[in-house]
Amino acid sequence: MTKAEDLDHTPLSKGKYGRIHKTGGLTPSRVAEIDPSYLVWCYENWVPKPCSELLYRDCLKDIRRSPGQRESEEEEERRADRHFGVDVWGQG
Repeated sequence: MTKAEDLDHTPLSKGKYGRIHKTGGLTPSRVAEIDPSYLVWCYENWVPKPCSELLYRDCLKDIRRSPGQRESEEEEERRADRHFGVDVWGQG
């Protein structure tokens, strides 16, 4: 496993899903399954990041597929690209 993958399987220590069990919080990979929008919020607001960039982007895709999402797929991609410093033509 890579360091980023390890992070996705390390229980959260804070937040709404941190320390809710005797053994610790839920892992980011589990939170992604039950509440992907929360994990996106955590990634965008916490220091250090609670999960890998790959899991974050997967959560963005899941949110996009959810009913009631306001942003179009293109708008969401642009927002993610701006966040990671990539211009709209894919040139970093």
